[in-house]
Amino acid sequence: PADELRPLSCDGRRVRERGDLDAILGNYSLTLIDALDSLVVFRKYDDFKFAVDHIVKEVSFDIDLEVSTFEVNIRILGGLLSGHMHAATLVEGYSGGLLTKAVDLGTRLSRAFETPTGLPMSRINLHKGQEKASGAVTVAEAGSFLLEFGVLSRLSGDWRFYGTARRALLSFWHKRSFLGLVGTTLDVQTGDFQDMQSTTGPGQDSFYEYLLKGYIMFDDFELLDVFHEAFGAIERTQTFEGFTYTVDVLKGMMVNSHLSPLSCVWASIQVLAGDVAGALRSVLYWYGLWSKHGALPE
Repeated sequence: PADELRPLSCDGRRVRERGDLDAILGNYSLTLIDALDSLVVFRKYDDFKFAVDHIVKEVSFDIDLEVSTFEVNIRILGGLLSGHMHAATLVEGYSGGLLTKAVDLGTRLSRAFETPTGLPMSRINLHKGQEKASGAVTVAEAGSFLLEFGVLSRLSGDWRFYGTARRALLSFWHKRSFLGLVGTTLDVQTGDFQDMQSTTGPGQDSFYEYLLKGYIMFDDFELLDVFHEAFGAIERTQTFEGFTYTVDVLKGMMVNSHLSPLSCVWASIQVLAGDVAGALRSVLYWYGLWSKHGALPE
């Protein structure tokens, strides 16, 4: 099947038509892999078995194509791993083909981390590896490999994957401001922040999520310590009533009054951290915006 489905015309998309916005497309059954566990949730077990067989036999990642390291990790590697765990109990005769694909893909993605700082390149050629060891990467990109690489390590027994993801995250955390805040974009060569704005929205959102979930999944207490400091810094400097705003990492002062719907994730992080009252306040404030506009505006 095609990588993506157009919601209105219901035809598939295989060709990159939008430049860098299509850096996730690779003609490797993207959406099928991404939605594998949904077939299990909806009890479409025959369809799930068919999908697993197709992926194991037909999908290859040895492609001379530059892709988004972050997107391929969270959508394809994550889909392969969850699919493997379901297939191991649901598909008779399953011999671990999805995990084999996941190890192959994880190895290809790991080459993005071969930089002076250990930070990943935001783009990687799945066949050739890095084609240029320079550029910028966001905190969300650099800090959101813990779960997929960690589960891959646990299932494969190769803990180099988790170590790679962990080192990348800690490398930029060590450069946080005295307020405990991090900027949004990093230079992969120097590790320095290219901007001085802290946000819970685009460019940083999943970093905080992966910190806490990484601790929960792997009992990594250093990640918990990092999370507590980061969470406290945001609550002190960026939270006003039910919203979290963008602030200067050195001054702790609000940079603008813009809000991104991606910041909605903060409420779920508050719940995981035990701040249910704060999470309810956040949800109610975002619901107020939804009620006023009929949707969440970008």
